[in-house]
Amino acid sequence: MAKKYILDGVNYGRNLDAYISNNFQYWEFVSSDKAVRLGIKNVPTNAEWKNIEDLVKNVLQPMRDLLGKAITINSGFRCEELNMAVGSSNTSFHRLGCAADIDSDTIPLMDILNAVYGLPKWTEIIAEYFPNGWVHVAYKAGDNRKMLKLKDPTHNFKGVSKEYLDKLYGGK
Repeated sequence: MAKKYILDGVNYGRNLDAYISNNFQYWEFVSSDKAVRLGIKNVPTNAEWKNIEDLVKNVLQPMRDLLGKAITINSGFRCEELNMAVGSSNTSFHRLGCAADIDSDTIPLMDILNAVYGLPKWTEIIAEYFPNGWVHVAYKAGDNRKMLKLKDPTHNFKGVSKEYLDKLYGGK
């Protein structure tokens, strides 16, 4: 399980210990060691919380059910200040509460990617710094374009096919 990095005394707009679904809690999506170190209040609006809930219900929990093992949320929602602090794009789905970077100590990254890829609804999957990085997953209601990308060590993104990733990293 990921470590909980939350600022004390901040109203996050939700009971962070409550469960969004069977396996995911609210705190997992606002937890950030960088935000705590820099004193950044990483607090979603109600609309952004709704996007987080949609991501969990449409992608993350169905994926978790398929895999049957724990998934770690490394990065979820990012307020504008935190997003700038980590050097991410202003158009990142993390800004909207529509994305999470995930991995697992017990599940190969390609298995995680394959589980999400096989779901009926998702917006974006990025294989980031494979084979030892993480899987970025995004879901925005009404946006089912299913963009599959690879991010390399030099921070370049390129659209790829599932077959291409299977050849590079082994897949089903």
